[in-house]
This record gives sequence, structure tokens and C-alpha cells, in this order.
Amino acid sequence: MDYRTVFTVQQVLVCAVVALTFVCSPLLANAYGLSSQSSWLFRLTSLSLVAVSLMVVPQARLERHLQFDRLAMIEVPQAVLFNVTAISLAYWRFGAFSFPIALLVRTISGAVLANIISPWSIGFAWDWQRIKEHLRFGLPFQGIQLISLVKDSITPLLVGLSVGPVAVGYLNWAGTLATYPVLALFVLQRLYMPAMSRLQNQPSELALFTNNVLWLTNLLTAPLAVLTLVLVTPITIIVFGEKWRPAISYFYLLWAANVFVPISIPVMSLLNSLGHSQMAFRFSIIWMVGTWAIGAPLIFICGPLGFAIANLIVQFTNIFLVRIAQRKIPFSVLANICRSWSVASLVGLCVWALNWAYPVKSAVALITFIFGSLAIYAVSIFVVDRGLILASLKTYRNR
Repeated sequence: MDYRTVFTVQQVLVCAVVALTFVCSPLLANAYGLSSQSSWLFRLTSLSLVAVSLMVVPQARLERHLQFDRLAMIEVPQAVLFNVTAISLAYWRFGAFSFPIALLVRTISGAVLANIISPWSIGFAWDWQRIKEHLRFGLPFQGIQLISLVKDSITPLLVGLSVGPVAVGYLNWAGTLATYPVLALFVLQRLYMPAMSRLQNQPSELALFTNNVLWLTNLLTAPLAVLTLVLVTPITIIVFGEKWRPAISYFYLLWAANVFVPISIPVMSLLNSLGHSQMAFRFSIIWMVGTWAIGAPLIFICGPLGFAIANLIVQFTNIFLVRIAQRKIPFSVLANICRSWSVASLVGLCVWALNWAYPVKSAVALITFIFGSLAIYAVSIFVVDRGLILASLKTYRNR
């Protein structure tokens, strides 16, 4: 009954969003100077939400039972189908329509696979009491995604309309390159979020698990982030091309997220696992309001650089997020991040000096620098954190 109730509410919301998008698509196309036919770009994209809604319950059931092997059976084919479809349609000159069509193929295939791998009795039910119980936690929890979307829309909306699409491209490129070291954390979140929920009634175990998660997320992020920072110029020129060099100035400011995100993501998961989704939702609102309130005037004054400055300023609010979470569960931050960032910084300093003396000018040299540096980091961190690494591996094997 719970699943059917949630599914019913979800369908009502999705249908409302799709209907609104169909009506407003011509206005959106006109705002960006696109042809009236381009309004179907927005409409086709909105239709993918219908397919996504059909796979939410099966995926939630798999995540709840930590069956990530089965989730992979859904998501890997989705990724392959999306990329093959998008590239094929682009080759056949479908233009911008390649993306929404590929997105539809991806979501429809995912919905079919999800319901085959994790079947459930699809149906509709309306129980207001159950809805209120689920909305008390679920509305703030899911609302975080919506608020994040509004926050991130400042780039295509405000920057795109005031400065132009080229600036949007530069910012998106710089943001992607700057934060790619933390992309893996969003995958890990699907693992430690359910695990934290299972430990919510065991405070000491949850505190220990949170410490381990913070240690692991920064262990993985630190070397990739530091190497990207010190090698950003050769990476840009060799991999992407000289035309992206103007975006490097944005990269440096957006890079700061690598320091905060490996901490904030686990802490947000901790608050949600304890049932404090309202608190996590409030911080999402703070980040959204801060980005727009600070970013809007700075964008008009400094152009695209204003957004990067605003993003950096807003990142510091994560300090308050951590302090509030520590009142719920005692965990340490500095003790779990200092060693990995210290070792990564020393390796990065050596790489910077070597690149200054012998500049990287080829793809082979760049690959050698990166993998050689990661190998040195791995050996160094093993020496520094040998006991904790061996203990973690033992725990993993035992479980």
C-alpha cells in the first residue's frame, strides 16, 4: 500500500510538470532565440520524466536491500543505449533533437528493465494519512533535488540570457572539469545512505561509520583534485584544445568545491538517515538563495566570473552544516581529511615543480605525470594510513 500511495502522488506531480512544460515550451524556445519547432526539445525531455517515474519504486526497493549488482544491470544498459543513440542520431544529422530522443530511449529502457528485475504490483492508491506520513520526510528529501535544480539554473538562465551561450559553455566546462574528482562520491552515496539508515539506532556504530566514510571520500578525492589543479593548463590544451583556455580562470574558483563536497555529501546523508531531512532541505534552500542573491549582482558586475565567486562564497556555509550534524552524532572532520590532503598536496607540489621545469607538452607525458603521481600517492598514503587501510580491508572481507 505504501508503494502504491507514493507512486500515485508521484504520477500526479509528474503529469502536472509535463503538462506545464508542454504549455510553456514555446515561451522557453523564444526566450533563448530558438525556432518554434525547437519547443519540442523541451517537450520530449519532459516526457522522459514519465518513464523515470515508472522506475523509481523498483530502484528504491533494490537500494533499500543494497542490491547494487542488480541496479548495475539496469544502469549500465541505460548508459550504453543513451550514448549509442545520441551519437548515432547526431551522425545522422538529427542535431539538437539527438539528446531528448536519446534521453527517452534511456529512461524507457530503464523503466522496462527495472520492473523486470525488481517487479512489484503496480497500482494506484490514495491514503491521505499515509501520504502525510511520507511527505513529512519525503517532501524535504526529494525537494533537495528540486532546489538544487533551481540553484544550478542560474547558469543557463541568468548567465545565458545576460552574457550569452558562450559564457555558459565556459562555466559548464570549468565546473565539470573542476568537480570531476567528486563524481564518484555520488555513486558511493547510494551505498552509505542506506547503510547509515540501518545504523540510525546505534549512535556509536553510526559515528564510527561516518568517520570511515569521510576518510574514504577524501582519500579518493584529494589526489584527483590536487592533480587536476596543478595540471589544469596542460590538461586543457592537450585534451580539450586551446579554445578552452579562457575558462581556466573560472576553474580555479569552482575547484574549491572539492574541499567541501567530500564532507557535505556524507553529512547530508547522515542527517537524512537520522530523519532530519528538513534540516538538509533548509541548507539546500540556503545554498540556492545564496547562489542567486550573491551571484546575480556579481554576474552583472563581473560577468561569468561573478558566478564562480558566488559559488565559492556559498561553499563556506558547509561549515555550519557540519557543526549541526556533529550535535546529532559525534564525528571528526579534520582527523579524517588531514592526512589524505596533506599527502596529496605534497605530491601535487612535486608535480607542479616538475611541470615548471619540464612542461607537459604531449598526451603521453600527461598520462605519465598523472598515473605516476597517483602511484606515488597510493604508496605514500599506505605508509601513512597503513593500519586504517588494513583494518578497513579486513572489515570489508568479513562482511
